[in-house]
Amino acid sequence: MDAKEQGFTVIEMLVTVIVASIFAFMFYQLFLSSTRLNDGARRDAVASEIAYSNLKKYPTAASVGGTANCASPAATTPLISNTTSYPDLGDVTETVTGSWPFACTSPDIVKVESQVSYKGGVKRVSYANYLN
Repeated sequence: MDAKEQGFTVIEMLVTVIVASIFAFMFYQLFLSSTRLNDGARRDAVASEIAYSNLKKYPTAASVGGTANCASPAATTPLISNTTSYPDLGDVTETVTGSWPFACTSPDIVKVESQVSYKGGVKRVSYANYLN
């Protein structure tokens, strides 16, 4: 009986299954990690859009209202301050302020800053614009 047996041994099959399981586990971990990163990027994009849309509500310095105060140029005027619940972000605090950083030299220039905080204030997105 000199015939060779054909097929795989049990040990070869076991090694193949173990190696395949390791690769499957690595790809699963990679998938979970990329999903978490994508969710975070999506939430940041939604918060960014909210902040930017709040900023666009004030196209000119006249739309801000208020006047420059040369004695206190760092003073800010609250324009929007509220907390809203969004489906993607949960509770979001939106704050828009106006200030006159060059009150003594250029009283017609207004800085409008829009800030959106979410995840209990841990994450924050803000935009600012100078209006004339």
